[in-house]
Amino acid sequence: MNEKIRQLKEIIDGTDNLVFFGGAGVSTESGIPDFRSTDGLYSMKYDYPPETIVSHTFFMRRNKEFYEFYKDKMMALDAKPNAAHYKLAEWEKQGKCRAVITQNIDGLHQMAGSKNVLELHGSIHRNYCMSCGKFFDAAYVKNSEGAALMPSYIIRSMRKMFSHCLKLSYKDTAQQNSYVTIPRATNSFDNTEIVANVDEDIIDSLTGGRLVGSVTSFENFAECPLRYYLRYGVDLKEREEFTFSPVNFGVVLHAVIREVCDEIKKNGESYYLISEEKRREMVKRSVAAITDIYQNSILKDSSRNSFMIKRMEDLADRTVWAMGEQLKCGDFVPFVFEHKFNMEVGDGDRKQLMSGTIDRVDICENGTDVYVRIIDYKTGKKDFNIVKTYYGIDIQLMVYMEAAMKLVAKMRPGKNVIPAGVFYYNISDPIVSATTESAEEIEDKIKGELRLKGMVNSDKDIAEKMDNTGGTSLNIPVSRKADGGFDSRRSKVMNTEQFNMLGRFVDVRAVDTADRIAGGDIRRSPYKDGQFSSCDRCPYGAVCGFSVDLPGCNYRKLKKFDDEVLWNNIKEGVDENGKKMDTGAEERD
Repeated sequence: MNEKIRQLKEIIDGTDNLVFFGGAGVSTESGIPDFRSTDGLYSMKYDYPPETIVSHTFFMRRNKEFYEFYKDKMMALDAKPNAAHYKLAEWEKQGKCRAVITQNIDGLHQMAGSKNVLELHGSIHRNYCMSCGKFFDAAYVKNSEGAALMPSYIIRSMRKMFSHCLKLSYKDTAQQNSYVTIPRATNSFDNTEIVANVDEDIIDSLTGGRLVGSVTSFENFAECPLRYYLRYGVDLKEREEFTFSPVNFGVVLHAVIREVCDEIKKNGESYYLISEEKRREMVKRSVAAITDIYQNSILKDSSRNSFMIKRMEDLADRTVWAMGEQLKCGDFVPFVFEHKFNMEVGDGDRKQLMSGTIDRVDICENGTDVYVRIIDYKTGKKDFNIVKTYYGIDIQLMVYMEAAMKLVAKMRPGKNVIPAGVFYYNISDPIVSATTESAEEIEDKIKGELRLKGMVNSDKDIAEKMDNTGGTSLNIPVSRKADGGFDSRRSKVMNTEQFNMLGRFVDVRAVDTADRIAGGDIRRSPYKDGQFSSCDRCPYGAVCGFSVDLPGCNYRKLKKFDDEVLWNNIKEGVDENGKKMDTGAEERD
């Protein structure tokens, strides 16, 4: 017997707490092809690559081709469970296997007798209409003819007539019944831009004459005006599902971290001297309390969500630990958590109230100076991108810095408030290789993976008070040379003047955005940066109908600049009164 197989057998025989995680390889013996082998789906020749066909974007935009592939290659209704499926079911009956986690959608685990099966990608046996929610089994979908009709075709046609529809109004309040006739379209839908602007009166009717939006909404507008209009103007929303989504996960996780940090601060304890046992107990207690309040029934009704609660505990514990390790290396201390603010932007009578919540503000007091840094927690990967800040797509941290500096100036009157850094902390519990490294080396690797992402003030004294360890920092994005200066290739720094200049530029950008929103700009104008586009995560693809395969559909490209040109553009974008606005060069594909 192969040594590795023997070791595996010993592990299985000696435990009753197995969790099996499997994918396409489990079902190949049942005649269902995997993805990446020689005979796999990704090796088959189609008009479009199979990995593209199975994407959400392709499903929304090329519905017919998706369903042809889905029925032909992914619905193997004649397939039967193989020995692997039956053995896992047997172990479950014996109490040895607690759950099966599968990436497969074929339902063969259940057919073999497994009860606790967590299907990460759904199942071919559960199909629901996206309009009415009606259920259809696999046999019905497999044997159906024709293509599923997406709502985009109807909505696209309505957009063709949108300019005519907008002219209709009802001012006679005594009128009991109103009948609207839609003008007959003289031309077939050609997917060209129909409406770029709506009347300001319509914007007023949708907003009540008072524009209120978050920093995120401003960024959404910069990504694509039409997306902003559909989300925040018309208030179109995806159908809510009774489930615990990644968004829910992030909200609850943020709340847990805030509760734990508040408790540490209230008790007057040190973030980095608190024992691991006590920290873990505080996290577990906080998770239990918050999940009882926030969607209790959803969080407790499945093994998957129970797993998510445990995952939340691990991530929160790692975050609080990393927070302590980062604070230990400098003189900064937490000043406030989840600070909510409102800022007025815009000119004239129609101003927009921009709001936000800063996850964490740290300060360091040095004589008459107070250094301020911003930390925003993200459950996904995020880094500060000054080019996207220039285009208004990533303004969050700079807006937060302005709000935080106003708060600190109010709480520390007479002090000179100086920006020290703006950062994202990407919440994760990284896995690092540990072959021959010591426990200390492994810990340093984890710290490096959890390093704050953003920009640091280039003042050496400020950077030193943020991290005094020297060399390449495991906490902030800087690397020091032997003479104490920064390695420009491995450091992300701005001086105080640049911080203030960029802050003023973002202010003017926000004013420009507010004016465009109030002016009724609803252009369908997504951007593309490298492989990423604003359409990739947009829920309104079916409504918008944007596709580069169609005439008249082109992405905005974000023009790249070297540092000198970029800072010159930023400087020229704001005059001494903060009124001028350079919208920046944007190209079309």
